[in-house]
Amino acid sequence: MTIATPIALPQPAAPPSDRYLRLPQVLAMIGISTRTLYRKMDDGTFPRQRALGDNSVAWLESEVVAWMRSRPVAK
Repeated sequence: MTIATPIALPQPAAPPSDRYLRLPQVLAMIGISTRTLYRKMDDGTFPRQRALGDNSVAWLESEVVAWMRSRPVAK
């Protein structure tokens, strides 16, 4: 299994755009596994993806960034 390298968040002064992010982009941003991501969605602790077509889904960048900013700071 390949773990993606996390990428930097957009600057707090600039609101995130509402562009669509595909699964590899979301995983790179949040640094968790696919299984953990879907478990969090099932638990209601991560935003659900949006249907783009019959076989295509994506997440809104603003929702992913808001989730990231809501995470507690590690001790």
